Amino acid sequence: MQIKGMDAARLDGALQALRAGFFAARLGIGADPTEVWELLKHKQSWKRVCATPPQPAAPAGHTRFVIISDTHGLHDQMAAPLPDGDVLLHCGDISNTGEVEKLESFAAFMRAQPHRHKVVIAGNHDVTLHREYYEARGGARFHCGAGAGERYSVDTARRALLGGGEGTTGGEGATAGGGEDGAAAGFVYLEDSAVVVENFLLWGSPWSPEFCDWGFNLRRGPECAAAWRRIPGEVDVLLTHGPALGHGDRCSSGHRAGCEDLLAQVQARLLGCKLHACGHVHEGYGVTTDGRTLYANASSCTHQYRPTNAPIVLDLPTPTDEQGAAKVRLVAERGLGTVVERTLAQLVAGSGSAAAGEEPPVAVGAAVTVPRIVTADPTTMGSLGLV
Repeated sequence: MQIKGMDAARLDGALQALRAGFFAARLGIGADPTEVWELLKHKQSWKRVCATPPQPAAPAGHTRFVIISDTHGLHDQMAAPLPDGDVLLHCGDISNTGEVEKLESFAAFMRAQPHRHKVVIAGNHDVTLHREYYEARGGARFHCGAGAGERYSVDTARRALLGGGEGTTGGEGATAGGGEDGAAAGFVYLEDSAVVVENFLLWGSPWSPEFCDWGFNLRRGPECAAAWRRIPGEVDVLLTHGPALGHGDRCSSGHRAGCEDLLAQVQARLLGCKLHACGHVHEGYGVTTDGRTLYANASSCTHQYRPTNAPIVLDLPTPTDEQGAAKVRLVAERGLGTVVERTLAQLVAGSGSAAAGEEPPVAVGAAVTVPRIVTADPTTMGSLGLV
């Protein structure tokens, strides 16, 4: 067995790590996600999800999710109006470099959408939302033409998405971005926090494995693992900016960019997660499944930064009101609905919703019925084989 870029000794060590429990011993094989996937894919259930022709509304007992991501300041230049649905998700990279005027324009764009619920996270390009990074080096790197007193204010940038300021956004149908009163025209901004909408528990996180020193970047290994351990085990819909390893993460070069630790958490601990929505890797646009969870890379911009990818639309069976009420209580009791800025040290030190201890090994979920998928643009999706 040979893997490009791995010599015999390193491959032998990798195989030993795999036999010993792989993810727990992962440091023995290095941090190249392409190599990790080559070793892991033979134990994975993976397939691309086929789309059905678009329907005017979700079937009875279902909730329609409309997913976009990576609009990069071009939200007002998308090819067509967003399709109707119950919940609109945006998975980060709202801007190119966190320009406040773009964040404010995006907030107005989101408030104008007719969907009952709207949920947003940041991405690595939204550097002004990541205070620790922006004030340490991001401001000098991206906005070096301005003097120290003329760079963007992180407080102003965060206010554009949080409306009335930092604080609670999670409760049943709670909204933000529309002022402190949580106006119905607003939206929820999640940052390692949760909200319950239509009886689904949603968790949003802006982090992704380090890539060319951008915002909300974490080193692979313990730092990424700490972020993903914060995700509550009861999550129904997970939003992260970056993809999980092997799902919507293949770059134009053929290399993988997904996070192996995120895949481990979704498959081994987040057993009720019906949907993982992301963006980040524009070329990874599309929907895949491991037989239990749907993985939707909804990057709106192509690799050439043209906002022409159609929104991904899917219908999920709606949980019962009783289940929804239990999730609202859980969010309130654990304080999961509060957006709190954290430094990297705080993130790693307080990693937790999951029980402390070793990371669980990846376990491929049993085959289940995949939720019904529709798309706003079958022609565009057809080019990806989603027909």
